Amino acid sequence: MHFSLSHTHGLVAVALADSAVGIDVEGVPDARTAADIAPMLHPVERAELAALPASERPTAFARCWTRKEAYLKATGAGLTETPAATHVGSGPDPAPLPGCRLVDHTAPAGYAAATALLTPG
Repeated sequence: MHFSLSHTHGLVAVALADSAVGIDVEGVPDARTAADIAPMLHPVERAELAALPASERPTAFARCWTRKEAYLKATGAGLTETPAATHVGSGPDPAPLPGCRLVDHTAPAGYAAATALLTPG
C-alpha cells in the first residue's frame, strides 16, 4: 500500500493506492506570487501561462503546481528534481506523462488539487 498526504491552510488531501502515488493541494496564490515562481516551471508551462490573460494566470499556475508536486511525490524525487524538468501542463487537462496517470480534483474555491499515480510497466 502506498500513500501520500498534502495539506494547506485548513485543507487536507490523502491518497492511497496499490502503486506509487502523490497528491497535492494548494491555495491559489496571488498574482505576484504566481509570477515570481512561474520562471521555475518547464518552458512550455511558462509559455502557456504567459499566453493567458493576467486574471487567469494564478489559477492556471496553481493547477500546474499541484500536478507537478503530485508527480514529484509519486516518483519519490520531490523537489530535488527541478520543477522545470517535467511538463505537466497548466491548461484544463494535464499533459500526458508516460507511466503516470495525472488527475485534477475538484477542490473548494480558491484551491487546486491533483493526484499522480504511477502505472506499473
